[in-house]
Amino acid sequence: MKRDIGFLALLTTGFLYGSFGIFVRVLGTEFSTFQQIFLRNFVGLIPIAAILYFKKIHFDLAGVAPKYLALYTLTFPLSIIFFTLSILHTKIPVTIFSLYAGSVLTTMIFGVLLFHEKITTQKFFAMILILVGLALFTLPFSWKSLNVGVLFGVLAGFGDGVTYTFKKYLGGKMQLLTLVGLELTSGALISFLVILLVGVPFAATQFTVQMIVVCLVFGSIAALLSYVSLVGFKNFDLNLGTMVTSSEIIFAIFLAALFFHEFPTVLEFWGGISVGFAIIIAQSNTGVLHVAKKLFGKNQLAEDIVQE
Repeated sequence: MKRDIGFLALLTTGFLYGSFGIFVRVLGTEFSTFQQIFLRNFVGLIPIAAILYFKKIHFDLAGVAPKYLALYTLTFPLSIIFFTLSILHTKIPVTIFSLYAGSVLTTMIFGVLLFHEKITTQKFFAMILILVGLALFTLPFSWKSLNVGVLFGVLAGFGDGVTYTFKKYLGGKMQLLTLVGLELTSGALISFLVILLVGVPFAATQFTVQMIVVCLVFGSIAALLSYVSLVGFKNFDLNLGTMVTSSEIIFAIFLAALFFHEFPTVLEFWGGISVGFAIIIAQSNTGVLHVAKKLFGKNQLAEDIVQE
């Protein structure tokens, strides 16, 4: 039961991540990247702070080392900064590929070392399918794409992997809403510092009625995403959970077609299919062979596809 809750929460996380493109594009007509990051974290923090205050939820550090909490609050905004730098230096599909390559490998290592999770055929096949699927989005390949942007993307993935690791660890020791508040606070503070450093202040003319409404919705989604991802990683395998969040690419394709009439290419379509199969494998309780039998039937073909 807990595993099912974790899977659904992480699938919801993927959907919410996939919806970010809509809000980023709409807000991008008025706000810079870091202004958007600040607004979604600041707006999302308001209802969370109100709930914490009125429900008298205390900040309890019992059994939690402050250094781990500090790392948790820092890695989240830093991964956003590295992700943004990657997008500025290379193609977005290359950034997404390097992001998930970094996060999947990071959570695999930390899952084994910290949570004693096993490297199974299930994880191996799911990881291969995700990387192949995401690689299809980078085609046609250009050597010019392999620049410092890829490094920033991998660093962003490493930051995500560390953040997910702390979500799993801290999610079992602290109030989840407290962790959501910390995550949003750190995101708002660090993005605000970046805004001050680059010298791009807010202007009153930016805040039209439409922009305010979009900010309110975006902030609410940011708060919800933080919460459901904590629920997800608390109840699911760390490494497989990271793979499930890659469903964002499938949801992003669907939402782009729905809202902007932007339809995937043939390669992007098959990339999404590959990621989808990886998520099916990640969700399966009994591994790859069980999934193969479901897809192809109980016959020798299924046995030949994957041997446990």
